[in-house]
Amino acid sequence: AVAFAGTKFTLTVSTKEIGYARTEGRIYASAIDYCTDQEVNLGVMNGGNGNLQQGGTNVFHFDTKVYNFNKVSCVRVRAGSNDAWMPDTMSIKTDTDPGFS
Repeated sequence: AVAFAGTKFTLTVSTKEIGYARTEGRIYASAIDYCTDQEVNLGVMNGGNGNLQQGGTNVFHFDTKVYNFNKVSCVRVRAGSNDAWMPDTMSIKTDTDPGFS
């Protein structure tokens, strides 16, 4: 049997050295396809292990089973607890779309 890989997403997030720029809570991400409005749940960004610290840059890689994703139009990020998080910059790309910041 031949296995085909789905769309791969890379999400890069930076935070400043300010209050609420870090979290110990789970942070979830999803991406929306510009052409189809399909929303792809990327899952937990930090695994809930508190690695989203102030003044840092984190790069997250997500392998999906989605094969027909065209172009990223929007990224949704939500907190999974009352420990919110304040990113400074965020960029996303896929293995077929250079994405945006």
